[in-house]
Amino acid sequence: SPQALLLYAEGLYGRAPSAAVVSIAGERFGMGEGLSPAVQKAIPRAIRAVVRQARAWRSRISHAMTRPRDW
Repeated sequence: SPQALLLYAEGLYGRAPSAAVVSIAGERFGMGEGLSPAVQKAIPRAIRAVVRQARAWRSRISHAMTRPRDW
């Protein structure tokens, strides 16, 4: 699980990275290769969520890198 992965990272490296989980609930689990219409419709929303989160992390990182350090 994502939680277990972060706990392992913390145990191994002393800290866990920032993380977010984006998921789309399945609708049908029978045999087939295509996505259901509901899942296809949810994909653009999930992509927007990932991009929004990536931009927030990038903004936080760039802000931290340009902030003067206290020596």
